[in-house]
Amino acid sequence: MWHIPGGTILFKEPILHAIKRIVKEELGIKVKVIKHLGVIEYLKEEGRHTITNVYLAKIKEGSPRGSDQAKEIGYFKKLTENCVPPQKNS
Repeated sequence: MWHIPGGTILFKEPILHAIKRIVKEELGIKVKVIKHLGVIEYLKEEGRHTITNVYLAKIKEGSPRGSDQAKEIGYFKKLTENCVPPQKNS
């Protein structure tokens, strides 16, 4: 299933720094953040509630590549039906 790249913001880490760090770790590229697109909520059965901020970004340097978290990458104008349910339903 497809999943939008993402990760956890570290303690006292500014959001823009976290975005650039996570994109570099997961895709091997540097980006320029364009704008905030919205929020995805993950309501989990075990009592956890995760909130994900989604941003539009433009590649500044490098070519996207897979990682140990996801071997394949893809580009979509709309989310594909074959993506994780919380993202598909947002």
